[in-house]
Amino acid sequence: MLTVLAASANICCAQSVNVTTWHNDVARTGQNNQETILTTALVGNVKTFGRVCSVPLDAKAYAQPLVMTGVAFMGGLPKTVVYVETENDSIYAIDGTNCNVLKGPVSLLTNSAKGEVPANCHDIGGGGCQTIQPSVGILGTPVIDGVTNTLYVVAESECPAGSACSQNGTSVFWHRLHALDIRTLSTSPEKFGAPVQICPTGCGRDATGSAFSQNHIQRPGLLLLGAAPAAQSGDMVYAAFSMMDGAPAPHPSGWVFGFHSHDLGATPLAYPTTPQAGAEGGGIWQAGAGLAAGPDSTGQTFLYLATADGTFDLNTGGPDAGNSVVKLTTSLTPPPGANYFTPSDQCYRASEDLDFGTGGVVLLPQGALAAYPYLAVSTDKENYLWFMERTHLGGFDPGQCTQVPGCPDDGVPMCPTSNWANHNVGAVNFTDDNQARATPIYWAGNNSIYLAGTYTPIMQYPLANCSGTPLNCTPGPQTKIAMGTSTTPSISSNYHGGTYANGIVWGIKNPTDPPKRMPSEDPAILYAFDATTLVALYNSSACPTMDQPGLATKFSTPTIANGYVYIATQTDFDIYGPISRTTCN
Repeated sequence: MLTVLAASANICCAQSVNVTTWHNDVARTGQNNQETILTTALVGNVKTFGRVCSVPLDAKAYAQPLVMTGVAFMGGLPKTVVYVETENDSIYAIDGTNCNVLKGPVSLLTNSAKGEVPANCHDIGGGGCQTIQPSVGILGTPVIDGVTNTLYVVAESECPAGSACSQNGTSVFWHRLHALDIRTLSTSPEKFGAPVQICPTGCGRDATGSAFSQNHIQRPGLLLLGAAPAAQSGDMVYAAFSMMDGAPAPHPSGWVFGFHSHDLGATPLAYPTTPQAGAEGGGIWQAGAGLAAGPDSTGQTFLYLATADGTFDLNTGGPDAGNSVVKLTTSLTPPPGANYFTPSDQCYRASEDLDFGTGGVVLLPQGALAAYPYLAVSTDKENYLWFMERTHLGGFDPGQCTQVPGCPDDGVPMCPTSNWANHNVGAVNFTDDNQARATPIYWAGNNSIYLAGTYTPIMQYPLANCSGTPLNCTPGPQTKIAMGTSTTPSISSNYHGGTYANGIVWGIKNPTDPPKRMPSEDPAILYAFDATTLVALYNSSACPTMDQPGLATKFSTPTIANGYVYIATQTDFDIYGPISRTTCN
């Protein structure tokens, strides 16, 4: 059953915008500057903007919806198709204008007849089910190659003990990379040799491979680089992993795997974040953000990622990269020189669960700040917005802070700026005591960064207000509304004739209290704010009967394309856009 409200007729003429990857581009800016339908006037009127329709899902959805226009799905007329994934290892193809389910749920379980199911949260990562429950299926946002019409997605599953597909009566766990044709979502056969198992080299379907998937989750969005119309060895799909929340010590290493996108059966590239014997942690979860990719001053493209608590010895020539921003070549090798940044208090962070990598890395356009033309930004659990020059990320320096008992001489939190020795560009303390568990966004319309901490307003930092060494930034406007536990916003505007108009910041509020680690018990709230003033234009709770979506999921981020806003929740998929109504209730 799906719910449809009256939609405005002017939606017919929207530009064709595709959203094929987490947060719109590989720099992870979160901006769509080709939105011609959603103006501030239209969105700010509950009689002309609201929920268009809704369709129920078979499980919780954490991945960001992706959008492709002009898809002749199953040989039909070209449509705008939205691809939605759930923790039931299911994929839906949904008409992006009216919620008509074109196909789905399509199961990615390869041995369901023999008992294979989505991974049970009680069976993985120590069984704590602290963050995701009851199933762990598709977590990370897929990626679409629009040239070859291929959707790449990672699904986790298990064969429970005693099932026909278990081994010697014991449970077996998998992560598999799938490649589906976006025009059919057919799983028989898949494309480019998919599905393929993901785990460290040589694991196969043995205890090693099963143990990897039993203790890891694939949370960050996938990254596609070098898409081409024909098979080329340089085309890569990257998938990053962290431990499952609650996994017992020693905590497993974070990983990045790189697959040849047109030959998935070829031996993948692999990078572990803490590979040495006795090392642990350094997971890559980034609140669901995809790995970022872009050039530095050499013109070469590099990958950038942020790691969580873990062993660290990069400063002494070792390979362990806990609590760091790491720079990698597209071959997943650290380049020579300043290829990482680690805050001076990293040991304290590890001892107090103050992860550095609580959000993803965002690459600003070249020259966004003249003094530092290749900036990267990220956030952390100590309430900082970090600025790094990505040609020389800054490395590590313990500074002049007091030693922490039981730690090497590498500092304590809140090291005074007078003793600044991080050797990066700078950091801004944007909130007093609320951790950031989300990713910033960037808008070219006013050359600004936007971000929110846990239960803080969305704040704007105009780069015109940033100067000095270390860099200091004066904030601009902020919303009067505090957001939820994990709001990563998105932004839309219309760029035409050299100017940007109708900038709108979109965010999904998860109202559940921060101490609760279980899934939210409250409906999500979709907000829209004027990007210049951050004055609220719309919120879905103003018309709770007509506009309220399903229960919120952590780290959910909206997708804006062609006059519509798409969000996925624990229970349903919702489309917001132009409507015509006389009441709001």
